[in-house]
Amino acid sequence: MYRRFLSKRAHSIKPSPIRMLTPLLKIPGMISLGAGYPNPSMFPISSLNVTLKDGSEINFNEEITKEMLQYCPSFGLPSFIKWAKHHMATRHTPKLQDTAWNVCITNGSQEALFKSLDILIDPGDSILTENPTYSGALCCFHLVGARSFGVPTDHHGLIPDRLSDILNQWETTHPSIPKPKLLYTVPTGQNPSGATLTLQRKESIYRIAKEHDLLILEDDPYWHLKLLPDLEPELKSFFNLDEDGRVLRFDSLSKVLSLSLIHISEPTRQAEIS
Repeated sequence: MYRRFLSKRAHSIKPSPIRMLTPLLKIPGMISLGAGYPNPSMFPISSLNVTLKDGSEINFNEEITKEMLQYCPSFGLPSFIKWAKHHMATRHTPKLQDTAWNVCITNGSQEALFKSLDILIDPGDSILTENPTYSGALCCFHLVGARSFGVPTDHHGLIPDRLSDILNQWETTHPSIPKPKLLYTVPTGQNPSGATLTLQRKESIYRIAKEHDLLILEDDPYWHLKLLPDLEPELKSFFNLDEDGRVLRFDSLSKVLSLSLIHISEPTRQAEIS
């Protein structure tokens, strides 16, 4: 399904020989020197205890601590992935079947954005964004050689009619530039405008994305920062609306927990794209 979206670099990627050894390490009694895994019994930390501000404590026992300190699969710590996927399914109630999407852990949602661009964009390709848009994303676009084109916004965020006009007139207005295959958006508390897309606009934008075969990169680090209960219906995500696997959603713990901890990225069907 995604081959038409992949970059030339993505088509040339081969599986890591070291990662292919991982299943062998689970064989009882197996001691492998091939993958360079350290002996977990030699780790200097035996357990971890975290005290929260309300006085409650979280204990990571020796077994969990060893798992946390050891190398893990490319997609992240399996137990963390399981929690993150359950969290996503509970909070966003996606229309896609559980087997049709997956979770990947990254060191921040911006790393997830860059990795996604790396496998989707070739130099000279174009990306649609809100105007204005997040400056960190512009840096990522520049690094992969993409051209960004802004879609006008107002106090409710990206204007669907203007998005439709740009795409319908693309071959006329930009005859020598490839038609965009990606739309990058920060739908909640957009940085830098502060605008939040309404549900009606999200539904319109998603329909346009289907019509023009766009992937939606939903960068949503502020989604959990809801100040008013009546905003809940408006904050249904593009991930919730997704019917055919065209939304890559990036979530982050940086705004609600800590900058120094791992953030979560939930690209739709990431397992199939990478």
